[in-house]
Amino acid sequence: MFILIESPDSAFLDHLQSRLQSQGIQCLVTEPGPSAEGVPQFTIQLPLYSQMVAARRLLYRCPYFPSSIQPHFMETFLQLRQQQRHQLLAGLTSAWALRLSALCACLLLLGLAVEALLQ
Repeated sequence: MFILIESPDSAFLDHLQSRLQSQGIQCLVTEPGPSAEGVPQFTIQLPLYSQMVAARRLLYRCPYFPSSIQPHFMETFLQLRQQQRHQLLAGLTSAWALRLSALCACLLLLGLAVEALLQ
């Protein structure tokens, strides 16, 4: 089983489960246990990796999927999408990624300099 989302809000996950199942993705809402703070945690689990990929595409990239979300869950859904974008930006602007970019730029400049000297 693959875990798609973890949240303390079971009503939101139940709604997402019904929306995903209407798109043909079989999923299950489970309660693996309380978090470290003692708050009950719920998860959406999928049995197949291909369904996980399809569910992620719907949740994070599909332009028409948010229209099927009920209005009182829309704020939570938009926070979920925003959180995914922030994680991507944090990874792209991390110190490791910036060092790698600087190294690649230096190698490119070194290669251009060597090529100019050989000609």
